[in-house]
Amino acid sequence: MPTSQYLSEQGLLVCAMLILALTALALAGCDESVNPFVESDRIYSVYGSLDMNADTQYVRVIPIDTSLIVREQGAIDASVSSTDINTNKRVQWNDSLFVFRDGSRGHVFYAPLRIEPEHTYRLEFVRSDGQASVAETTVPGIPSASIAEPRRLVFSSGAVEVTQNVLWSGVERAPAVIEMWYRFSGSPRSSFTDIRFEYPTDDRATAEPGWTVVVQLSEDRNKILENLRPENYLFLGVGMRLVILDDQFVPPGGIFDPEILSQPGAFSNVDNGFGFVGSVGRFDVEWVLDAETATALQFVLPKAHD
Repeated sequence: MPTSQYLSEQGLLVCAMLILALTALALAGCDESVNPFVESDRIYSVYGSLDMNADTQYVRVIPIDTSLIVREQGAIDASVSSTDINTNKRVQWNDSLFVFRDGSRGHVFYAPLRIEPEHTYRLEFVRSDGQASVAETTVPGIPSASIAEPRRLVFSSGAVEVTQNVLWSGVERAPAVIEMWYRFSGSPRSSFTDIRFEYPTDDRATAEPGWTVVVQLSEDRNKILENLRPENYLFLGVGMRLVILDDQFVPPGGIFDPEILSQPGAFSNVDNGFGFVGSVGRFDVEWVLDAETATALQFVLPKAHD
C-alpha cells in the first residue's frame, strides 16, 4: 500500500469544509457515555469530493467500531468502488496511507477517473463480511456565462465608477467560491501576471434566472494597485471562476455551523455510515475590456502600448 507525503487540497476541497465534523467524531471517543456508535450498524466515516477538473478522485475512509477506535495504521478492512449510474461503468479504487500537513495519517482511496457533468455516481465502501456504507452524488451541470456591456457612472467630481454584470445561466444556488483575476504582462512577449482575489458569494445580484455577479471594475483596480502599477503593464483581460457544489451540499439551515455539524449524522449523505461525499465543478470565463472602459480604469491595452 503506497504512502504519500502530501494530499492534494484540490482533491479534497469538500473535506476541508467538513473537517470540523470529522474532528468531532474523533473527539467523541473521549466519553463513552456519549458514544453514538454503540450497537450501531454504521460501517465507515467517509469524506471527499468528486472533482470535475481532476483526473484522479480521492475519498478518505475511516472504519468505525463500537469502541470508537479509528484504525489509521496499516491496511484497513475496506474495498471501495464507484459506479456511474448513467453508464453503469464501475471503477475499483486503490488504498493509500496519506500523511497530512499536521503530521496525522489517514487512509485515502483514489482512482484515475474523469467524472461527467450531470452524471450520478454511487460509491460503495464494503467490508470483508459484506457490510457496506454507500453514498451517491450527482455532478453539477456546466453553466454558461454571458458578459454584459460595462456600465460607467461619472460623478460631478470627475470620478468614474465602472461595473460589469456576468450572468451564469444554470446556477440557481450561491457558488461556493467566486474568484476574479486581472491579467497583466510587462511586454508583448513576456509572461503574464494574474492578480487574484475572491468575491462574496452570499448576495444574488438580480432576480432573473441564473446567478449574476456584478464585477466591480473600479473597486478591483484599487486591489490591483496593492500589487502593481497597471499603467506600467499591458492589460490582457479579466477572468472569473465559479466553484459549484452538488445540490446535496446544503448544511442544515443552509449555514456551516460547527455546533450543528459536530453532531454525528447531522450532515451526511452516507447510508450505513457517517460523513459526506459530494461533487464539485470549477468553471472559468475570460474576456477583454473595450478600449473606452480600459482607458477609464487607466489600463494600458497592448495596441495602445505599441
